[in-house]
Amino acid sequence: PAEEKISEAIKLIGDQECVAIVDPPRAGLHTSVVKAIRANPRINRVIYVCCGWKSFPANALNFCRSQSKGFPGAPFRPIKACGVDLFPNTPHVELIVVFSRSEGIDDLLDAQRSAREEAHRQSQNKKRKERVMD
Repeated sequence: PAEEKISEAIKLIGDQECVAIVDPPRAGLHTSVVKAIRANPRINRVIYVCCGWKSFPANALNFCRSQSKGFPGAPFRPIKACGVDLFPNTPHVELIVVFSRSEGIDDLLDAQRSAREEAHRQSQNKKRKERVMD
């Protein structure tokens, strides 16, 4: 299976970071392949090339969804996308999307959550002090 080939290829490159280039069939990437890519921290970017745009939203969702037991590894985020007309005078267009790891986004969301919680605590303390003074 493709997911095993990913692990084998990663072992060959050692500790280096790498980019995964995928060109799935019209049905899209199998979920197990997306999970294998996400689970490997050395893969920091994915270049997704597809002719079957109907399968793209499901694959994109699986690359981008929050980390969970079912989808290990930091999520990716789309950073660039374009259509390429490789077959002029036909309705077919290749979609190319570059995904990048979003570990920094998780840190930002945690910091925002902490700031909201701290603001809420301060607001509650201020209300308590005002009640005591009344």
